[in-house]
Amino acid sequence: MSNRIWILGLLTGASCAISGIAAAQDQRLAVPLSDPSRPARLEIQLFSGDIRVEGYEGKEVVIIADAPIREGDKPEPPRGDALRRIQSSTVGLTVEENDNTVTVRMDFSPNDTDIQIRVPRRTSVKAGLVNGGDVEIDSVTGEHELSNVNGDVIATDISGSAVINATNGDVRATFTTVDAAKPMSFISFNGDVDVTLPANLAADLIVGSQQGDVFTDFDVVAQNDPPNVQQQGGPNRGKQIRVTHNTRYAIGGGGPDITLRTFNGDVMIRKR
Repeated sequence: MSNRIWILGLLTGASCAISGIAAAQDQRLAVPLSDPSRPARLEIQLFSGDIRVEGYEGKEVVIIADAPIREGDKPEPPRGDALRRIQSSTVGLTVEENDNTVTVRMDFSPNDTDIQIRVPRRTSVKAGLVNGGDVEIDSVTGEHELSNVNGDVIATDISGSAVINATNGDVRATFTTVDAAKPMSFISFNGDVDVTLPANLAADLIVGSQQGDVFTDFDVVAQNDPPNVQQQGGPNRGKQIRVTHNTRYAIGGGGPDITLRTFNGDVMIRKR
């Protein structure tokens, strides 16, 4: 089963209903799943704004979009030819449901667009943001992939596994339970990495900060990791060899790898 809807002018209060997906006057979309008894997957890409995803006890994916008007969008005095600029914050939103995967795509807009999404708790979330806001998920279970270029990534009370990346922002995640078979990574370039894990977790921590420190309240055992040697062509037909060494610690006897790294910031690994 596949449902697809394309909305132009959603953020000005347009309403429509196509193939079982309804858009109401309050800018809300209720997207039914093909099979509500199975776990769902949400995929969303946004250029500018905020993304917030929250798990709830329902069986539909509920999307609420908002495009605030900036000062620069307000009407201006007329030009010399009597024409004046008016608001043009219309945003095209495409939502598609296919076999329990809901995909949300937003047309490019110079305005920030905030999107709030409520999903069944058993939902894997893949979310990416480029500019102007944060990526947040809360109370969902699955395999999560989150990224943000200019902003924070915050995952609260999640379960399962996660791969989280931020370029200019913090990474913060708290887990209620962890999929013991899945490796995970939490990486920032300019920002702190702060992750809270179950106290009984068994894993290998691969940690590092170039311009900061690493802190934990877990009992850790240092592991001897062999250096990683990479050889490639250098200038003047020479050879260039790069040697790196990971700092690795075992907790709970060791297990799947969990990578926690930042270039400019601190790494905190907390026990729940």
